[in-house]
Amino acid sequence: MYGTESETYYLNDETREIAQEVFENKELRMLFDAARDAEPEDIEAVHNMLLALKRKERGHVD
Repeated sequence: MYGTESETYYLNDETREIAQEVFENKELRMLFDAARDAEPEDIEAVHNMLLALKRKERGHVD
């Protein structure tokens, strides 16, 4: 990220979009904050749990 205070640029559009989405979404900020100092294996476990919950919600129980 670089630029002036009133004009900020990200290295690519995807990074900008993700940062904006996290900034605007309280729940995503909460997850991001909790994941900052988590072990990679723990983040992967949470990711897998979220995917399983989404499958269950859609009626695709494994």
